[in-house]
Amino acid sequence: MKNHWLFAYRGKSSTRADVVLAILAFVGLIGFWYSAAELEFVSQRFLPTPWNVLTALYTMLVEHDFLEDIWISVARVWGAFLMSAIMAIPIGIWMSSYRIVGTLTEPIVDFIRYLPVPALVPLLIIWFGIGESSKLAVLWMGTFFQLVLLIGDDTKRVPKEFIETGFTVGARPGQITWHIVFPGPCCPTSSITCVLPWVGAGPISSLQRSLRRTPGSVMPSGPPGGS
Repeated sequence: MKNHWLFAYRGKSSTRADVVLAILAFVGLIGFWYSAAELEFVSQRFLPTPWNVLTALYTMLVEHDFLEDIWISVARVWGAFLMSAIMAIPIGIWMSSYRIVGTLTEPIVDFIRYLPVPALVPLLIIWFGIGESSKLAVLWMGTFFQLVLLIGDDTKRVPKEFIETGFTVGARPGQITWHIVFPGPCCPTSSITCVLPWVGAGPISSLQRSLRRTPGSVMPSGPPGGS
């Protein structure tokens, strides 16, 4: 007898069934949360009910300008991310295109990206103070070095045949970078899009890292946005 797809090894299901199961999983999680809070396995001071959480969230949004603080944090994240991307994209491309640049920069970048950013907060406060600059610096530190390596890896994935074809028709290294390696839509005269199909995952990953660094960025507290 054939097993039902729910219990079959690597069984296939429809999209609708997957959505229903995902919803049921969240409903079950909320139900477990509500039951645990009501039965007070843990004090409701530390495990409030879902309704109490929603009530507190509404109070924060309406009475305490929490929404404004959220927008300030979002602006910081995007600001730091854009600064990282503007700096990391050319460095990553050059690092993978020219051996001397890669030899000089990759070991340093690879070393710094493993440093715990929260441990650098005191140093960043000394350098930039407790204003917006230090908060942006925390977020930048958490995204720039990782993004450089991701862009470098994506650049290496550009088909070698495209680059050789460019040199065959007489293109110079700068033209190869601009017209073949660099994302096509960013250059109106480019007819080949090489990096773009792969480069999207790098910035998205770095943006996620920047969002995870948001709590650490408010450690150097200072208005606006609070801490």
